[in-house]
Amino acid sequence: MFSFLKYLPLILKFKNVSDAYEAEKGGDKPFWLTRRFIGAVIASIGAVAAYLGGITISPEILDEITKSLETVMATGVTLYGLIMAIVGMLTKKKVEVK
Repeated sequence: MFSFLKYLPLILKFKNVSDAYEAEKGGDKPFWLTRRFIGAVIASIGAVAAYLGGITISPEILDEITKSLETVMATGVTLYGLIMAIVGMLTKKKVEVK
Protein backbone atom coordinates (compact mmCIF):
# COMPACT_ATOMS: atom_id res chain seq x y z
CA MET A 1 0.00 0.00 0.00
CA PHE A 2 2.74 2.46 0.89
CA SER A 3 5.19 1.27 -1.74
CA PHE A 4 5.37 4.82 -3.13
CA LEU A 5 7.32 5.89 -0.04
CA LYS A 6 10.49 4.24 -1.32
CA TYR A 7 10.22 6.47 -4.41
CA LEU A 8 9.71 9.60 -2.30
CA PRO A 9 13.38 10.69 -2.44
CA LEU A 10 13.26 10.57 -6.24
CA ILE A 11 9.96 12.44 -6.28
CA LEU A 12 11.26 15.18 -3.98
CA LYS A 13 14.32 15.64 -6.19
CA PHE A 14 12.02 15.91 -9.27
CA LYS A 15 13.69 12.84 -10.77
CA ASN A 16 12.09 10.45 -13.21
CA VAL A 17 10.43 7.70 -11.22
CA SER A 18 9.47 5.65 -14.25
CA ASP A 19 13.04 4.47 -14.89
CA ALA A 20 13.48 3.25 -11.31
CA TYR A 21 10.05 1.65 -11.28
CA GLU A 22 10.57 -0.05 -14.63
CA ALA A 23 13.98 -1.40 -13.56
CA GLU A 24 12.47 -2.83 -10.39
CA LYS A 25 9.06 -4.03 -11.55
CA GLY A 26 9.57 -4.43 -15.29
CA GLY A 27 6.55 -2.37 -16.33
CA ASP A 28 5.10 1.10 -16.57
CA LYS A 29 4.64 3.07 -13.40
CA PRO A 30 1.15 3.48 -11.94
CA PHE A 31 -0.66 6.81 -12.31
CA TRP A 32 -0.07 7.73 -8.67
CA LEU A 33 3.68 7.92 -9.29
CA THR A 34 3.38 10.44 -12.12
CA ARG A 35 4.62 13.97 -11.62
CA ARG A 36 1.25 15.30 -12.71
CA PHE A 37 -0.62 13.40 -10.00
CA ILE A 38 1.93 14.21 -7.30
CA GLY A 39 1.85 17.90 -8.27
CA ALA A 40 -1.95 17.92 -8.06
CA VAL A 41 -1.82 16.31 -4.61
CA ILE A 42 0.75 18.81 -3.35
CA ALA A 43 -1.26 21.74 -4.73
CA SER A 44 -4.43 20.38 -3.10
CA ILE A 45 -2.68 19.95 0.25
CA GLY A 46 -1.42 23.53 0.01
CA ALA A 47 -4.89 24.86 -0.78
CA VAL A 48 -6.48 22.95 2.10
CA ALA A 49 -3.74 24.10 4.50
CA ALA A 50 -4.26 27.72 3.43
CA TYR A 51 -8.02 27.41 3.87
CA LEU A 52 -7.77 25.75 7.28
CA GLY A 53 -5.11 28.22 8.37
CA GLY A 54 -7.37 31.13 7.53
CA ILE A 55 -5.02 32.59 4.94
CA THR A 56 -6.71 35.12 2.71
CA ILE A 57 -5.26 37.04 -0.20
CA SER A 58 -6.55 40.53 -0.85
CA PRO A 59 -7.08 41.86 -4.38
CA GLU A 60 -4.17 44.28 -3.89
CA ILE A 61 -1.79 41.43 -3.12
CA LEU A 62 -3.04 39.47 -6.13
CA ASP A 63 -2.45 42.51 -8.32
CA GLU A 64 1.14 42.83 -7.08
CA ILE A 65 1.74 39.11 -7.60
CA THR A 66 0.42 39.38 -11.15
CA LYS A 67 2.67 42.34 -11.94
CA SER A 68 5.67 40.53 -10.48
CA LEU A 69 4.91 37.37 -12.46
CA GLU A 70 4.67 39.38 -15.67
CA THR A 71 8.08 40.92 -14.99
CA VAL A 72 9.64 37.57 -14.08
CA MET A 73 8.20 35.89 -17.18
CA ALA A 74 9.38 38.65 -19.51
CA THR A 75 12.84 38.54 -17.96
CA GLY A 76 12.92 34.74 -18.20
CA VAL A 77 11.98 34.76 -21.88
CA THR A 78 14.62 37.40 -22.60
CA LEU A 79 17.32 35.46 -20.76
CA TYR A 80 16.30 32.24 -22.51
CA GLY A 81 16.61 33.94 -25.89
CA LEU A 82 20.01 35.36 -24.95
CA ILE A 83 21.27 31.97 -23.79
CA MET A 84 19.98 30.30 -26.95
CA ALA A 85 21.76 32.92 -29.09
CA ILE A 86 25.03 32.41 -27.19
CA VAL A 87 24.78 28.63 -27.41
CA GLY A 88 23.99 28.91 -31.12
CA MET A 89 27.03 31.07 -31.73
CA LEU A 90 29.32 28.78 -29.74
CA THR A 91 28.12 25.61 -31.44
CA LYS A 92 27.75 26.85 -35.01
CA LYS A 93 29.58 24.98 -37.70
CA LYS A 94 31.71 26.87 -40.11
CA VAL A 95 30.62 26.30 -43.69
CA GLU A 96 33.30 26.27 -46.34
CA VAL A 97 32.46 28.32 -49.40
CA LYS A 98 33.65 26.80 -52.68
